[in-house]
Formats: sequence, C-alpha cells, structure tokens
Amino acid sequence: MEDFTDKICHQIKDWYYGRLDIKFNSYDKLLKEQEYKILEVNGIISEPTHIYDATYEGASFYQALKSINSHWKIMAKIARKLHKEQHIPYPSVRDYMKNMLWLRSHTKKLKKLNTMDF
Repeated sequence: MEDFTDKICHQIKDWYYGRLDIKFNSYDKLLKEQEYKILEVNGIISEPTHIYDATYEGASFYQALKSINSHWKIMAKIARKLHKEQHIPYPSVRDYMKNMLWLRSHTKKLKKLNTMDF
C-alpha cells in the first residue's frame, strides 16, 4: 500500500505531506492499481481523519490533540529540511494570512457552487 501511495504522491510537484481520499472496489484491485478513483488530495491544513472515528482504539479528545500535535511536528520537520537543503524560504506571517484568506474565499465559492442546481 505504501508503494502504491508513494507512486501517486511523487507525481505531485512540491507536495511533501498530506492525505489522499481514494474510492476503490476492492483492496486487492487497489493494490493492483485497478478500479480506483482519487476523490481528493488533501494538503497540510487537513487534519488526520482517524481523530473523528469513535471506533478508533483509544479514541479520545486527548488522543486527537496528540495526533494533531504529531501532524504539526512532521510538517515542521519537513519545512526545516526543505529550508536547509533546498533553500525554500519560510513564508511570512503576512503571506500565510493572505493564503488563508484566499482559501476561505475559495471555499465559500465552492460551497455556493455545491448548492446550485445545474
């Protein structure tokens, strides 16, 4: 499974961390790279989905916070590595806020489109 997802993820330029939402007919066919669809590519602002699964062993608010903390630590490690090895600059707070405002505006537009009847 790891090889399968790595193969997909390495095709996305400058994407180092995230989650894929994949729909498939059977696990065996998925591993053979047959009969699947990628529904969504989620980047760093999407949280680990297992924190919402009440059937997840040890599920609790505290465990969810620990998972989110781990998520952010991994992203920080990736950012430091890219900054050091590829000289990718850290975004300024201003740039970050500008991107977040754009994302909020874009999300509102998508929600509005989702309610429209075509």
